[in-house]
Amino acid sequence: MACRAKVVGQVERVDGESLSYAEFVRRFMAPNRPVVLTGLTSSWRAHKDWTLSGSGDLRRPNLGFFTQNFPSSLVQVDDCSSSDFTDQKRLEMSMQEFIDHWVGGPHCGSSDGDRDGSLLYLKDWHFVKIK
Repeated sequence: MACRAKVVGQVERVDGESLSYAEFVRRFMAPNRPVVLTGLTSSWRAHKDWTLSGSGDLRRPNLGFFTQNFPSSLVQVDDCSSSDFTDQKRLEMSMQEFIDHWVGGPHCGSSDGDRDGSLLYLKDWHFVKIK
């Protein structure tokens, strides 16, 4: 199944450090306009460890960090190309298996598809599960 995404307009990117609450309400919240707030997590350790610099101010996942530190951790993954009743099919796999799929699989905008046609999304990964 192909990944389909339709871009219907540009979402403004604004430095969240310099945006006041009043300005945020006036420009974005009141008119219900989407916005990407940047710069708010740059001092967080997760920002530094989990992401790498991309083009411009965009960042990309640091898959090497997760491969090195959590290769055998079990994660719940949604298969967005398959449904199970009214929700996406859920799978459990190791972090390494997910990353291997991510590196070799399809991404929105690709036309070549994937080995098995699945489009996986790691959602709500919990570092600790209380039993």
